[in-house]
Amino acid sequence: MSHGEPHAGSRPDWEAIRQNLEETRRRVETVLKPDAKRSRAIMEERARKLAETVKEARTAADPVNVIQFSMQGEHFALETRLVREFAALRRLTPVPGGPAFLLGLTNLRGIHLPVIDLRALMGAPAPGLSDLSSLLVAGREEPELAILTGNDCALTELDRAALSQRADRDRRTDGYAFITGITPEAVMLLDGERLLKAARPGEPALNQGKETREGNT
Repeated sequence: MSHGEPHAGSRPDWEAIRQNLEETRRRVETVLKPDAKRSRAIMEERARKLAETVKEARTAADPVNVIQFSMQGEHFALETRLVREFAALRRLTPVPGGPAFLLGLTNLRGIHLPVIDLRALMGAPAPGLSDLSSLLVAGREEPELAILTGNDCALTELDRAALSQRADRDRRTDGYAFITGITPEAVMLLDGERLLKAARPGEPALNQGKETREGNT
């Protein structure tokens, strides 16, 4: 019989066993559950790293709120800060000699607004009004311009930092001068400020174009 081995019939030392278990438990808790000071340091480090991650994400992204809509398979977006309202197209007065994308003028509560067709502006054949009878009214502080749209307008957010300036060569027209950029999902962000400037009376931009409605008739 080896030294230290309990004699036959001796009782276990439960107190010693309990103390050993308690000591083991304390050691495990020390590893798995650090003290308050160490816990605070760990949480502060995690918070710092999370704040850095959020800051980096905000720096990389440049979100902009837009109204997005589609026309004949093309997807467009305009910043919400320039959207004044939506209106129904009720009456349209043609502008003789105007470019194909200038549908005419409409009267909105006494304000005569130019109505443009983005399909024609981008160089695509415009099939006329067809089933499009809604207008997105744009302006800085008051209505200045009306854009022909369908009924699928939606409020969303785009990442300006992800915009590309690429455009297919065979589709490149003067209309792309009014595009800020294109998202990876092929949504074209309109340069609203440039469109509004072009819509001002006396500005030549909306009065230029080799193809005119008068010439097409």
